[in-house]
Amino acid sequence: MRTTINHALDLLEEDEHQHSRDNAVEIIRVIRRVQTDYLEIIEMALSLLVQNKNDECQQYLNAERGKLAGAKERIGQMIGSDDRWDDGFHRLAIEYLYTRARLVDEIRMFPDIALELLERLTLDQSLEETITYLENAMTGKRDLFTALLNILNDEQETNHVTTRQD
Repeated sequence: MRTTINHALDLLEEDEHQHSRDNAVEIIRVIRRVQTDYLEIIEMALSLLVQNKNDECQQYLNAERGKLAGAKERIGQMIGSDDRWDDGFHRLAIEYLYTRARLVDEIRMFPDIALELLERLTLDQSLEETITYLENAMTGKRDLFTALLNILNDEQETNHVTTRQD
C-alpha cells in the first residue's frame, strides 16, 4: 500500500497547479489500487483477530505500519500547508490517503475495539460496509472513497453537458 499511496501523492503534487482532467482520472485509478491494498490489509488483520491470533495480528499490523511511516510523514507535510490545496478534490484525496494509513494504526492500537465493532455488525454486511463503519467509528470520517469517485463523476457529467451545449 505504501507504494500506491506514494504514487498517489506524486500525482497530487504534479496536479497541484495544473488541475488536469487526465491527472484526476489517473489519481482515481491509483486511489482504487490503494483501496484494494487497504481492504486486503484490513481483511487480513480482522481475520487474524477473529481467529484470536492477536500476537500475529499485532506483528502484521506493526510491519504494515512501518511501511506506511514515510507516506504518513509526507501526507503530514502536505496537510500542514492548508493554503497550498485550494481544490476540493485534492484536499479530499489527501484526507482519504491519510485516513487509510491512520486506520491501520487504529486497529493495531485498539484491536479489542475493532472486534467489538465487528461483533455488532450483521452478517449480511459486506467487508467494505464493515470497513466503512470502522472508518467512521475510529476516525470520524465516512466513506471518503465514494466521495472521491462522486467528485470525479460529477465533473465528468458537467464536462459532458458543457461539451454537448457548445
